[in-house]
Amino acid sequence: NLGINKSNSYVANNTFDVGERVQSYNMRIKDTILFVGTLNTRKENDILISSFNNIINKIPKNICLSFIGDGDQLLNLSNQVKSYQIQSRVKFYGRIEDVNKLKDFYKRAIVSVSFGQSGLSVLQSLGYGVPFLTKKNSVSGGEKTNIINDFNGIFCEDNQKSLETSLIKLCLDIEFSKKLGKNAFDYYTKYCTIENMTQGFIDAIEKTNKTKIYTNNEG
Repeated sequence: NLGINKSNSYVANNTFDVGERVQSYNMRIKDTILFVGTLNTRKENDILISSFNNIINKIPKNICLSFIGDGDQLLNLSNQVKSYQIQSRVKFYGRIEDVNKLKDFYKRAIVSVSFGQSGLSVLQSLGYGVPFLTKKNSVSGGEKTNIINDFNGIFCEDNQKSLETSLIKLCLDIEFSKKLGKNAFDYYTKYCTIENMTQGFIDAIEKTNKTKIYTNNEG
């Protein structure tokens, strides 16, 4: 758009190889709001927990908030959950490196959330067929450009009320969540595989144009 000659520019879309994938959107049981990543301040998980506490009586009682990961905010977040007395609905599972165990969490996930930051966890979520929720101005290395609002994920505004509204919408309409999840899975398949990323580098070396790049002109 700034006038750069397309023949001189190439894209290798940064991604995360999730290995053996699973179509999470096809799973019958959907009862988890999921966070996967390091528990640090820029993720703003305190806002996520506060939001969950505010909507806990507005969503089905079987839905829990699950945190996968560790970090320097673990104690503070645990204490926040205790102060709200919602320990039965918010769980901290620590860091999980076993892919099969992690996959089981994504299978049950309604949505994957990171309010303050959207990094490679975006690609991991899309790869497993789970929509990703973050705020529009979240910290990102560019990974959030893979999120298409209300298509394979959701961008909320930079306020807690907007986050709460988005979470309620997804939790009360699981079919909508699954639809976003299918779109997420298909988007990853077309644009976010390691092979497609590699092709971007090959294009730059061989002056070809084979890598698949999403544009706003597509459906």
